[in-house]
Amino acid sequence: MKFLSHHVGTGRFQISGQAAFIGNDLLMAIYGGEAPHIGASALGLPSAVNGLASAGTLTAPGHRDDLLARKFAIAAAKQLNCVVCVTMGIHIDQPRNDDLLWLQENAQKVFETLLIGIQADQDKMK
Repeated sequence: MKFLSHHVGTGRFQISGQAAFIGNDLLMAIYGGEAPHIGASALGLPSAVNGLASAGTLTAPGHRDDLLARKFAIAAAKQLNCVVCVTMGIHIDQPRNDDLLWLQENAQKVFETLLIGIQADQDKMK
């Protein structure tokens, strides 16, 4: 599989993402805002028994990126049936009103687009 990349939004609301397989495992990075960084990582693991997935997280002090990282790691592990590591870091200074919702929506769009691309590549390989 090739390296996938996608961006949504502009300026302080731009979110970027990359994804690539390392062996059978997926590594995904989603970041953006005014100060992209690594704020949290989540490792999603599919269940061989019930078709579900679980995730563990590591979060840098004072960051809240773990909530979306965990959500995305679980969704991707369940859908792709593989180990998935999602690293996230999104930050804007002094968010106003719905700024955080815009960033979350853009992150969701990046995640969904990357997942669609990954699945399309997997389908070609079958």
